[in-house]
Amino acid sequence: MAIKAPKPAAEPTATTVTVVGSGIALSAAFNWALCHVEPLKSAVNLQAIHDEIKQQGESPLGFNIITFSAVSVLLYYIMVQWHNQMRTKESLQGSRDWADAEGSLIGKALIWWNLALTALSMLMFTGLLVPMIDVIVVQRTTDLYKMMCDGTQTWGIAGPGSDPQGTAILMPIYMYMFMLSKFPELIDTLFLVVRGRAIPFLHWYHHISVLLYVVIAMYSQYPGVFFSLINSFVHSVMYYYYGRRAMGTTLKIAKYITIIQLSQMVVGILLTVIFVAAHYMNNTCDGGIFPDSGSSDGYGTLYSIFACTAVMYGSYFYLFYGFYTKRYNTPATKVTGQGTPLKI
Repeated sequence: MAIKAPKPAAEPTATTVTVVGSGIALSAAFNWALCHVEPLKSAVNLQAIHDEIKQQGESPLGFNIITFSAVSVLLYYIMVQWHNQMRTKESLQGSRDWADAEGSLIGKALIWWNLALTALSMLMFTGLLVPMIDVIVVQRTTDLYKMMCDGTQTWGIAGPGSDPQGTAILMPIYMYMFMLSKFPELIDTLFLVVRGRAIPFLHWYHHISVLLYVVIAMYSQYPGVFFSLINSFVHSVMYYYYGRRAMGTTLKIAKYITIIQLSQMVVGILLTVIFVAAHYMNNTCDGGIFPDSGSSDGYGTLYSIFACTAVMYGSYFYLFYGFYTKRYNTPATKVTGQGTPLKI
């Protein structure tokens, strides 16, 4: 009689919440310490980092971000299409067998990759949340309306408010880091290729569109702090889930991750509607960018970003809702409540 393989260990939901919550709390404490604990503050020198970002602008690390984005997306798309359309079944099966072998190097790398992105996502989430609470609630130097309407309040690399002090200096640094993080996140797809897994349309479409969107947002200083804040929180939970799953542990939160992802799209759509309404009712809600000649009233760039934002969030909601109904409304998942969230 064949011996059944043991079922993966299951992590209680309370443990998951405790671990993720503790990680976020530690990240928040670290970001607060960066601005208030003198030895750490001197060692890291946030002001120097901010000034370097401000000086480099659209050429971080010495290269033009627009050109680098275009090349990255092109190479990424070629890789995806080669994998989905041209690889043979034998090639895919060979990759799966190698990746799934006990003690596989790629399996260990997958664990550390997901845990590293969990930590990075938590740092970015709290690196945006801590200064937001500080400047809105504690110092009261700004408010939610200004934060939503003026990109220089969050990017802080040009124009008014370009030299933030205290914890506020964290916001432009982490906004910039959030933008740059979308490039290494493409490696998620490389892991699927190396492991011989399928690459769904929603997966690669999301990676490409988000990368291009955040680069455009940075380039125009569109006020995208709420998008970055929510997305980094979602990724804090999602990457932890996949890190533990790579360890062979099952978590009972798959359905809830997809619900959070869907909620992110709804919030994004609502914020965009509010932004557009505020802009048309009060032209001081102009995104904080310098008007250009793209339209008769000089807001061609802003209107283009409005359109991109609406299309992006609308398509995400449609695709994620289709994924949710297909994955979790089957008879099996209705009973167990389990499934696997889409890694994006």
